[in-house]
Amino acid sequence: MVYKQTQVYLVGAGPGDPELITVKGRRILSCADVVLYDFLAHPSLLAYCKPEAVLIGVGKKKGYHLKTQAQIHRLIKKWVKKGKTVVRLKGGDPLMFGRGGEEMAYLQKQGILFEVVPGVTSANGIAAYVGIPLTHRTLSRSVAFVTGSPSQGDVMDSICIPEADTLVFFMGLSHLPYLVQRLLAFSSFDTTTPVAFVCKGTLAHQKVIMSTLGTIEEDAKRIQETPVLWIVGSVVTLASQLGWRNRLLLLDRRIVIARSSTHNEQWANRLSDLGAEVVVFPLIRPTLFMQGVRQLTLSKCRSATTLIFTSANGVRFFFEILAQKKIGVEWVSQLKIIAVGPQTAHAISEYGLSAYEAPTSQQEGVMALLDTWPSLQCETIMIPGAKDSRPDLANWLQAKEVTTHIIPVYKTEKLTPPYWPIQTGDYVWFTSSSTAEAFFSHPDFLDTLHINACCLGPITAATVKSHYKGPCLVAKKATFEAMVEAMMASS
Repeated sequence: MVYKQTQVYLVGAGPGDPELITVKGRRILSCADVVLYDFLAHPSLLAYCKPEAVLIGVGKKKGYHLKTQAQIHRLIKKWVKKGKTVVRLKGGDPLMFGRGGEEMAYLQKQGILFEVVPGVTSANGIAAYVGIPLTHRTLSRSVAFVTGSPSQGDVMDSICIPEADTLVFFMGLSHLPYLVQRLLAFSSFDTTTPVAFVCKGTLAHQKVIMSTLGTIEEDAKRIQETPVLWIVGSVVTLASQLGWRNRLLLLDRRIVIARSSTHNEQWANRLSDLGAEVVVFPLIRPTLFMQGVRQLTLSKCRSATTLIFTSANGVRFFFEILAQKKIGVEWVSQLKIIAVGPQTAHAISEYGLSAYEAPTSQQEGVMALLDTWPSLQCETIMIPGAKDSRPDLANWLQAKEVTTHIIPVYKTEKLTPPYWPIQTGDYVWFTSSSTAEAFFSHPDFLDTLHINACCLGPITAATVKSHYKGPCLVAKKATFEAMVEAMMASS
């Protein structure tokens, strides 16, 4: 039997926070050949896509459309005809006021096989992040979701408002006076009925305005950005006591991690747990360096007495090459091993090995450690690292006449993602000089952009300062905790 392959996936991106995408949604994204994404899909989700995927922004927001609905349909058909798997990435849930039904009908008519991957709706996700339960045993036994925009131009009667204890409005600020008038006609609502406006829900700059139906029109003038979700009903009063996010340390921080995607996830998860909005924006990618594969020979391995790793990538690629060349790793446990920094030491421990950790997380720390070793000249040192890495340690060993094998096991490639998610005031974490070089050479970077640069060490900071004259924070140690402390100390 021949099975037909799904060609198009309508995937819900969730309400904003990138961690609220479903497991299936993330898996499908990682397999897609082409991704057509909306404005409301968080840019971190694009980091899940494979490097060769075609990423096309097709978003719509008030007063501005990158692509019309008809153009989006034609784009989908174009890529399907080329045999590509297409993901249509939509904010919230594809079928909740997202025109997903129209896209499904088009695909059905064209005979294109599709699947829908539901998402957390803006209503559910944003209400939860504000601390508003949409239903409550004593306050709300029913809830209704309402679009605040008319379906037929300016015909207001086309906005249907059902009777329910809790109403959640998607959009509708342009028609607020009319909607308030309609709501006050309900016997269950009056001018004291609580209302919550939420802008940028679930994100770092989430803004909540508490109001009532009597003051809503005046309070709405404080809203500067759209889209806005607003919730009407007695449950709104619970936000003051149930607002669980208010205790999180990094609640109002938007943090960009610019290093390679292989190292982003652990830090991104920890930052998210602290309440930050994390933008994963990989600008470099470490790859195997074939010349290093040839240089890492069995004879060199057998002659070594000490291994020095200057990065976690060096550890990973070193053992990958040993596996490729079928060189057993038993001999490694007999060597002295030095790690630059705790991350590198942790990477070594994942192979069941222990290492001396240099007193500082730079090559100078390794020099200080080796300077205390007796009979250093009797050692044969192997350094598996990056192509074009700093030569300071190698030069220092050469000056001391220590036999040294420098093995470039990986190289760093610069990436130029076809999108630019950076906003004014972001905290951009630079973990190496290569991430800084890639960031400031991105074609969308402007000298007028104001960011808060956070650097993992003085060498990276020096690179950043050569390109950027704004705030530059330097972690005292090359650790996650030190980066957070540097950022918090600046606020």
